[in-house]
Amino acid sequence: MASDVIVIGGTSGIGREIASIYAANGARVALSGRDEERASGVAAELEGDVRGLGVDLAEPHTIGASLRGLERVDRVVLAAVERDNNSVRDYDVDTASRLLLDMDVPFGS
Repeated sequence: MASDVIVIGGTSGIGREIASIYAANGARVALSGRDEERASGVAAELEGDVRGLGVDLAEPHTIGASLRGLERVDRVVLAAVERDNNSVRDYDVDTASRLLLDMDVPFGS
C-alpha cells in the first residue's frame, strides 16, 4: 500500500524537494502552500500522484477545513517557516521562539 504524505510548505525549497522524492518513490503526496493555485501548479510539475492544497498556517482556524479532503495521512512534513532576519551574529532567542510558538489558538481547539 502506498504511503500518504502531506508536505506543509511544499511549494518551494526543501519542502518541494521532499514532496518530489516521496512522489518519485510511490507515495501519494499532498503539498501545501498559502496559495492553493500556486500549490496546484507546483503539484502538476512534479511526477507521481501529487496534489496541491491551500493551507495558511497564519490562519489556524482555516487549517482543518483546508485539510478536510485528505482521506488519510501516514506522514506529515512541516517545511513551512516564517522568514525572519535573525542572523547567527545577532541571534535572538525570543525572535526564534516566536516563529514556533506564536499561536493565538490553543492546541486541541
